[in-house]
Amino acid sequence: MRNAPSVLIPVGRSRFGACALALAWGAGLALWGAWWMRVPDPAAWAGLSPAQLAMAGLLGVCGAWAWHSQRRAPRGLLDWNGETWCWTTAQGACEARVAVTCDLQRWLLVRLEPADGSGVQWLWLAPCAGEPHWRAARRALYSQTVPP
Repeated sequence: MRNAPSVLIPVGRSRFGACALALAWGAGLALWGAWWMRVPDPAAWAGLSPAQLAMAGLLGVCGAWAWHSQRRAPRGLLDWNGETWCWTTAQGACEARVAVTCDLQRWLLVRLEPADGSGVQWLWLAPCAGEPHWRAARRALYSQTVPP
């Protein structure tokens, strides 16, 4: 088995990731709305149970978290040199461990663990417009270095 060729993957905000978060939040909101409609008089907030009020607060917190996380999505370059991954941001570069978590062919959810201990990051990767190296990037993400 040969190692995948070196490749450079630009990482930025993902529309797909934002849509996935919005869809999940919208589904939660729809379920809460259906639960709320079961109240005998939906116009009377006093008729809501503490659990329904807590769920409304939780939905608000989750929506704010999703919006905040999308605005602070990591940006940088993910570089595979044939042996190791390097994560480069405005703050600098370091080696990293990368693992594909979810593969939707056109989009990949990747778990990135920088060696500098800055914490795990989740990245949605997608081919840029006219990205000629998407297949090479996918091969690199799935490659395993074989000892000599």
